[in-house]
Amino acid sequence: MKREAERHADLSRIKVSATEHEKTLHELSDLKRTYKVLKSQHNKLSKKTRRLTIAKNASLSPKKTEQLKNTFDVKHSVLFKHRTKDTPGGQFLDTAATISSAFDMDFARATKSGSLLTFIGSHDADVMADTKTVEVACFEVCKILKPHYSLILHIHQHYSAIRDMKSGNHGITSITVDPFCRFLEEVGTFQNDFCSRNACLVIFAEANFEGGEEDDNTRDLNDDNALMRFEFIECLVRVAFLCYGSDVNKSVSKALQVLVMENVIKCKTVDSNRRWSTDANHFRRNVFYTGPVEKVLRSRNVELRSIYEHYSRIHPIAGHGSRGNFGTTELHRMFFDAHMIQQGLVSNRTAQQMFARSRLFAIDEVKSIVDLVALTYVSFLELLCRLAAETFDEDQMDTYTLEIKVRLCFKIFWYLALAFV
Repeated sequence: MKREAERHADLSRIKVSATEHEKTLHELSDLKRTYKVLKSQHNKLSKKTRRLTIAKNASLSPKKTEQLKNTFDVKHSVLFKHRTKDTPGGQFLDTAATISSAFDMDFARATKSGSLLTFIGSHDADVMADTKTVEVACFEVCKILKPHYSLILHIHQHYSAIRDMKSGNHGITSITVDPFCRFLEEVGTFQNDFCSRNACLVIFAEANFEGGEEDDNTRDLNDDNALMRFEFIECLVRVAFLCYGSDVNKSVSKALQVLVMENVIKCKTVDSNRRWSTDANHFRRNVFYTGPVEKVLRSRNVELRSIYEHYSRIHPIAGHGSRGNFGTTELHRMFFDAHMIQQGLVSNRTAQQMFARSRLFAIDEVKSIVDLVALTYVSFLELLCRLAAETFDEDQMDTYTLEIKVRLCFKIFWYLALAFV
């Protein structure tokens, strides 16, 4: 009431009619809205100009490029050097040798099961016409898949992590039917006239038939309703022949070549496929294995080590001594205890995807199952950094210097680190 009286008093002093006063107030309100819009556009243009300027200077000036280069030596890191002891390959990154050995192991397991050789022998035109042996046709398939196996491993890793983890930690190592169909839809195979969801369900069941595995360990670990890596290879071959077999004179290898180049490779540039098309080593080289990140992690190493050991000892792994078991179940429990899931800061699916990307690839997915379902301490630290960096768009992060990336990354990391202290 007092403010209303003062307003009427002001109107009486300036001798302006109420209608004109209200009109002026509306005009002032419109000006304020216009000012906010213009200010927002100005800020966007300023950010875009700043990013373009930084990118231009980095490309034109050799000195700028040297400043952006990461010179951190991970081998002499007090914190990261233990990763070589905890991983079966003894590496800091997913090396080309590891990828090649993993393919040899998976392809050998796929051919030993028998169903892949049977499929090639009963569908390839040259094999059926006795102009080519099954072994030669199988070798042609091998030559097509091996150069792209790093991408195939990232695809399998990504779609294994988006499943519902009802089977516990071991579920994150294989692809169920819904993520498999989602992958085929996202790479555009369902747009083919010969490919449908029902046909792919049949392929999924045929490739997942468990009758010729090499040993009991494979049978025990192989989910009856999910695809391991060697089964995923067979599915790709079968889907390729279904989509393009009639276009390439019933050649299995040529159909696979078309599927890889026309569907998988072309879909790498789609933004929705960024999670599996981006090499996991990119984050490790440019963000995780850096001096500023190690400095921040070391400053909270005592608290983070206590958090890791607390949750990894809830469900210890039998027969592995003091090896902790920090899997997806423990990860969900940790974020739930920190109230990060309830507040919407982290979703279960995002946590699972970052969990999968924080692991190094294993050569043998059967013998190294523990390394796939449980994170080491350094992998746990990488998981925290990936979750923090997930808040920011990677394309925008690439335009900033390494130091600015780290500052942005750890705005969220500090919340996570302090939540348990």
